[in-house]
Amino acid sequence: MTQQILTFHGMHGEHERWHAEHQSWRSDLIRWRQEYESAIDHLRKIESLLAEHEKALRDHTGAIDLHETRQQEHERRMQEFLHDGEAEDLQRSMAEDHRRQGELHESQRKTHEELKKRHHQRMALLALLNGAIAELQ
Repeated sequence: MTQQILTFHGMHGEHERWHAEHQSWRSDLIRWRQEYESAIDHLRKIESLLAEHEKALRDHTGAIDLHETRQQEHERRMQEFLHDGEAEDLQRSMAEDHRRQGELHESQRKTHEELKKRHHQRMALLALLNGAIAELQ
């Protein structure tokens, strides 16, 4: 079986097709690089949002710890009052302090519920992202 020899005209036609295909590939690569850069930007935004969320978790933990310390101090002072039978003014002062602590506690409850909602939303979205990443591997 003999192999047909391409003419110059045939080779030139093939070169033109290859060049057109190369141009198409270059166009794909430009678009893919743009998509890649956009994806990297989105990942950086996700990383930033997660860092903000982590800070919110730490801040909320600190606020709870501080509230718990104040509550324990308030309880200790109440026990001293009950033991020592101190003046009524102290009880009034402690009642006011207790009211403020109650307001703080309610504020922390709301913060906790908002944080909980955001946390569950973000973790659900990240689970979807992790599933997509697993598909890519």
